[in-house]
Amino acid sequence: MKFLKIQATNFMQFKELGIDLSNKGLCLISGEIEGETFSDSNTAGKTTAVVHTIMWCLFGETLTELKGDDVINEAEDKNCFVKTLVENNSIYSIIRYRKHKKYKNELKLFLGDIDPNNLPIEGDLTKSSNGETQEEINKLFNLSWNIFTNTILFGQGNIKRFSELGDSDRKKLLDDILNLSILQEFQNKVKVQAKDKLTDISDIKKSIDNNWMKHAQFDGLIKSVESSDAVFEANKKNKLITLNDSINSLTNKIEDIKNNSINIENTNKNIDKLKEVLLIIEEHEESLLILNDNINKTKLKIKENTVEVNNINKNIAINSSKINNIENDLREDCDSCGSTITDSGKNKFKEQFKKEIDTLELSKSNFSNSELEKKLELLTTKYTVVKTKISKKNDITNAIHELKNQIASYNNNSKLIDNLNISIVDKLSQIDSIEKETNTSLKFKEDYSKKLTMIVDENKELSSTVDLLTIELEYLKFWEIGFSNSGIKSFMLDTIVPILTEKTNYYLDYLTNGEIKILFDTQSTLKNSEDKRDKLDIKLFKNGKEYCFKKTSGGEKRRIDICISLALQSLNANSFNTNITVFDEAFDSLDETGVDCVINLLNEEIKYKDSIFVISHDSNLKDKFKNVLTIRKICGTSNIQ
Repeated sequence: MKFLKIQATNFMQFKELGIDLSNKGLCLISGEIEGETFSDSNTAGKTTAVVHTIMWCLFGETLTELKGDDVINEAEDKNCFVKTLVENNSIYSIIRYRKHKKYKNELKLFLGDIDPNNLPIEGDLTKSSNGETQEEINKLFNLSWNIFTNTILFGQGNIKRFSELGDSDRKKLLDDILNLSILQEFQNKVKVQAKDKLTDISDIKKSIDNNWMKHAQFDGLIKSVESSDAVFEANKKNKLITLNDSINSLTNKIEDIKNNSINIENTNKNIDKLKEVLLIIEEHEESLLILNDNINKTKLKIKENTVEVNNINKNIAINSSKINNIENDLREDCDSCGSTITDSGKNKFKEQFKKEIDTLELSKSNFSNSELEKKLELLTTKYTVVKTKISKKNDITNAIHELKNQIASYNNNSKLIDNLNISIVDKLSQIDSIEKETNTSLKFKEDYSKKLTMIVDENKELSSTVDLLTIELEYLKFWEIGFSNSGIKSFMLDTIVPILTEKTNYYLDYLTNGEIKILFDTQSTLKNSEDKRDKLDIKLFKNGKEYCFKKTSGGEKRRIDICISLALQSLNANSFNTNITVFDEAFDSLDETGVDCVINLLNEEIKYKDSIFVISHDSNLKDKFKNVLTIRKICGTSNIQ
């Protein structure tokens, strides 16, 4: 991976920043501040220019633990971004924004060198979230905070030196540098494959067991078929006996029906005769209705005459009463007109009433019932005679109905005989079918025998497959251990650690004239025991004698840390070959001789790098570098000169 360019806007001290990172050689980054008396370069932005910019762009945090809105230039307070242009087979642009008017707080990854203020559509490798994009960047460039701060950068701030890390962190750093984490991925894949193999073996064994169960079932079926034939023949015989008995029963029933049947012709003749008698009776019924009607009319007429005679008698009585009243009345004056009543007048009224009585008596003869009563007697006599004649109608009707029922029963019996004959034919057909029946289960015996053979053959193949899968499983288990910490990783560490020791001591020869040596040991002896355990330990030797690391001076410790950093960089070149290295205030705690030694060493290292940036506040160092990059801060804003 090669770092090509840095571009930033409104980032920390810089409003605009652009640095070409490649082909700078051994380059000093110094700083100048105008208008301040307490410092001449410490806040100019030297570290920001090539350290904080890259770190924040790649990881979202600076070495001084600044993140979020804290990285935005205070004067502008918006539209902040850092773009890092890198090459890893292809050219990539990594851009991180903060409070940007267009791209907010997004992290972007693009193919090619693109304009951060106007992103194209093509080449966009950005994922759906900043977290996913960060994972893609780490994976694509094999980047991590530890790798960057221990192999590319020797700096100050939120960094722990290799010598300051614990055992697990040292191993983790070496894992990252050597890309040994891929072994964990391999182990996980092998575990999955081994689990799948175990599942396959288990499934096949279940299939084998199921096949043997089927084998037992088919074996039982064969024995069942062999014993079923006698039962089949017995059932067949019983069915035939039952059907023949049923046919005999039906035949006897038909004979009984025929023996009890009527003479249909004579029965129809008898019905006709009875119908003729019934017609005569029905004619008498009509005359009976007429007689009944005449009787009712005569009775009504007698009743009406009686009423009229009664009314006439009432009127005669009224007139007689009036005559008696006149004869017995002694009054001299009329009640109506008030005139005097004379005897002649009374006689006149009496004569008048008598005439009315005579008239009424004469009219009574018109309402005489004697003839009507004779007529009624005659009609009643005739009615009785006719009624007697038709009294046998119900008997004749019932007789006709009974004969018709006999005919219907005869017809039903005919249908029943037909149905019984159909049943006999059906049962004869059943007998024919049963006589032709054979034991169909016998034909399965051969099929079952074939299946038994197939099951045995299949289980042989499955057992062979289990044997092969078991061999493959053992192979996978071997590699599961091989990809574990005690396998290839342990072997590689045991191989790499001596190289790391040799390389560190190579650099220490430059910086300490061979007085100090380092030994990286992967085995540590436990206290009060001869047992050892895996532990990446650092042993220090001074003038040939083991020396306590904590007793070293600041300058010695700085020389050791620089040498370890350079050694780690040389290891990293195999898996993470980068073109730059940054030493930020690496000369602190070093005397002039120490500084010269480090610069001489870096002049050797630049043969293998495009650029080595040395950040220092010591202005006296400018004469020792051919290339100098000056950061000038004017009125709170830093610029590159």
